[in-house]
Amino acid sequence: MAPTAETILWRRIDPPGHEAARLLAHGSGWHLAGTAVFGHEADACCLQYVVGCD
Repeated sequence: MAPTAETILWRRIDPPGHEAARLLAHGSGWHLAGTAVFGHEADACCLQYVVGCD
């Protein structure tokens, strides 16, 4: 049976920070959901995203 989800965590270098994402099978398509934490112009930033693909 093929996996229906994969998760990855990596360290960003373009600004320094970290990002984690999860790719999930959803019906006949996929969802990519993730969170990035990094510094930008002396502020701490947290960006969350979801992308749907068919």
